[in-house]
Amino acid sequence: MIRARTGRLGIAVAITALLVSQVFVGTIDAAKSTSKVVLIGSSTTTASGVNDPGPAATGQALLTFTPVSAGNMTFFDVVVKNAGGQTLNNTQLSVGYDDNPTVEGVRPVTTTLTPTFPLAFSLSPIPVTLSSALPTNCNTTSGPINCTIGTLLAGTSFTIGVVLSTSVAGTVPVKAVTKVAENTNDNGSNQDTFAAEGTLSVGAFSCDGSSAYLPGSDPKSLSTCPIADTRNANRESFGVAFPGHLTTLTLNEDGTSTLCPVTDCFGALFVADITGDTTSDIVTWTVNIDLVPIGKTNLNLNKLVIYHYDDAGVLSPATGIANTKQNLCKSTTQANCVVSAVITNDVLTVVFQTAGNGSTRIH
Repeated sequence: MIRARTGRLGIAVAITALLVSQVFVGTIDAAKSTSKVVLIGSSTTTASGVNDPGPAATGQALLTFTPVSAGNMTFFDVVVKNAGGQTLNNTQLSVGYDDNPTVEGVRPVTTTLTPTFPLAFSLSPIPVTLSSALPTNCNTTSGPINCTIGTLLAGTSFTIGVVLSTSVAGTVPVKAVTKVAENTNDNGSNQDTFAAEGTLSVGAFSCDGSSAYLPGSDPKSLSTCPIADTRNANRESFGVAFPGHLTTLTLNEDGTSTLCPVTDCFGALFVADITGDTTSDIVTWTVNIDLVPIGKTNLNLNKLVIYHYDDAGVLSPATGIANTKQNLCKSTTQANCVVSAVITNDVLTVVFQTAGNGSTRIH
């Protein structure tokens, strides 16, 4: 319309419009239209349920991962939600290794940045392997994970869960990109491509600790290095078995803690942090301590007491769990009881059950 005018008034209007656009560059023009309100990120407890502040908000769309140490698995999910009022067609999702150092999940979205698509996880400089991705109708045979979502009605969402296997410590940049445009480019004023990013941090292997996501079996279990492992310097180990509906945990042998209600506890503070557990979840602990290095070869099992602390650091039960006939476990659903306590070749092995996870010392 402005180019069609030839009068002075038309020229003045054009000049005024140009000046206004220059004044507000980086504010109005920098943000693309949000007529398509697409959220992408890992699931959260926020109102939207997606770790994305929204196309017009300030912040970043994020991916988050379960804790993991080298040699174990981690889990993350990606949610794509149509938070607008219109139906989205031809919706696609790609998840993989992020080779672009530019932050692309930043909000608000800008006309100068269209997210690039991720690469296959196998191309990551820190080795990670795709273990599984659900739903299974996403293509995982080559390249990144590619999902054809198709139509997303207003208010609906699509979720994919991804399990990665790790082998060495390091960091892996990961990106999820969704495209909701019905054409092949993203050059218009309406935002069609949205990204969420996150950094997977793989902890170093340690004989004194382990973090893992455990899908599958019921019950599940995880342990630190056995005493016989030549890398096990403190000659102690422990493991826990827990209900199958729980998936994620971190074990740690804390050799510096003084947490104990008496003065002569021995061995490490054995810590199990199981995500989402409650006191209705029975956790079975197996603790092994070589008694020779700590001068406890004359240990009297009849005087053995287990002190267990809940997540809040409260001793539970308050008097500990004594190794007596009265406290012998009578079933797999009983809490605060001893399954067995034996000494074999100067190695103490104590198996006991608690209501939920926490921290344990031996006395």
